[in-house]
Amino acid sequence: MGSTSPLAQTLIQLIPPLVLAHPLALFPALAAIPHDFLPAGVALFVPLLCVLALLSACAHIVIVYLGWYLKVRTFEDVFAACAGERLGPYGLQVGRAFVMVATMGASVGWLGTLFGLLEPLARTYLPAGVLQARVFWVLAASVTMIPALVPSRTFRSLRRAPYVLATLLPIVAFIAIGRTVEIRKLMDEAAHKPELSARGLNAGSAGSGLTSLAMFFTPHLQSLSVHTTLQRNSRQQFFIPCFATTLALVLISLPFALVPYYLLPPASTGLAQLPPDDGWTNAARVLMAALVLGSTTSWLLRGRDCILTALDVDRGESIKAGRWVGLGMWVAVVAIAALGGIVADKVELLGVIATLAVGWLLPSLFFIITFHVRSPLSIIFPRDVPPPSLEEPRASPSNGHIRTVSLDNPATDVLLARKERQLQKRRLGRRLWQDMVVYVGILPVGCVTLVWSVGSFLSLW
Repeated sequence: MGSTSPLAQTLIQLIPPLVLAHPLALFPALAAIPHDFLPAGVALFVPLLCVLALLSACAHIVIVYLGWYLKVRTFEDVFAACAGERLGPYGLQVGRAFVMVATMGASVGWLGTLFGLLEPLARTYLPAGVLQARVFWVLAASVTMIPALVPSRTFRSLRRAPYVLATLLPIVAFIAIGRTVEIRKLMDEAAHKPELSARGLNAGSAGSGLTSLAMFFTPHLQSLSVHTTLQRNSRQQFFIPCFATTLALVLISLPFALVPYYLLPPASTGLAQLPPDDGWTNAARVLMAALVLGSTTSWLLRGRDCILTALDVDRGESIKAGRWVGLGMWVAVVAIAALGGIVADKVELLGVIATLAVGWLLPSLFFIITFHVRSPLSIIFPRDVPPPSLEEPRASPSNGHIRTVSLDNPATDVLLARKERQLQKRRLGRRLWQDMVVYVGILPVGCVTLVWSVGSFLSLW
């Protein structure tokens, strides 16, 4: 029987939240990434985007499988279960610290892109002064996040927002592609040679391009929380939304990135080189800003829930505490993003480092520790009831796993022990492809991108 909870969702209903879990603020910048791979350019960009997208979907599956195997619901709980032997009671707190740095640090960077999207509108339609300032636009746009971050019975309808916002992404892409083609056609007819824009022409590198692509395909901070809402009778097919979301993003991202690359001079985003007074382009800019705000809100909500869990407030006080926590996070993130400068850049890089660690490196290490370093968890015997054996002592839960049986010392009942070995062998066979993907794909991507991000934070390149 499936879950009757009103929050239980079908496989298709998981796709919009998974789309918003991606850092959509990086979507406009995809058009600039092929320039980072020159002289190979598109020949390197397209395979890398497809491979990283596939690895991202596989990382989704690995994280969800690991969480369900350990019977936990969040990344911080996975961290505590896998690192508890080393960190003891501090494992859960360290996991929460990773989540908070990732959500708030990355959110500073995402909100910082709002001014770049809305600046052409301000300079075209508004008088000079405060109305064209970065602080004004970041603050004004970010105000729309408050109803979602401050829990209230009045705004319960916002739970449907992901389904509306997810439909905006293809609309933005199609408008940008269409206007790019039309504007290039007008330029060719007028024999006008477009001038290079001064914006976004800083020398790129393959390392920054690879890291940006990896970040765009790093929604894993919310993998477990999203899949927790899946109906129980659909959990055997939980991988379908992961691959469907990734396929949709690839199909939208490739034309959005390649059309401006071939038709217009280099720019920081796919919208930066389009005219500031074009109505359709400005509509795409506004819709993209709404997507950035929606994606950033989902990240901040993840951080807010982490704090509320750590505070362990009573259920009756959760709404009141959530208001203060959400408002405090909003003030801190918006203040840093609005002011910008070196502080905002460093905070964003810290968020990038934590996000890449949560999405790529740490899940790979936890997967290896759980399935290749430690003995497997029992399938037949319950975890809280010792097996029918007087010779095998009950395992200690101090290492994060509650052990009741080990394959090295089977239970007295020979039939149960034989069945246990058969089930473990079958589980191992189903997990072989995950082992290969972790060792060959997810772990190397996490190591390379983290090294580059740490080097950028330390100003080494």
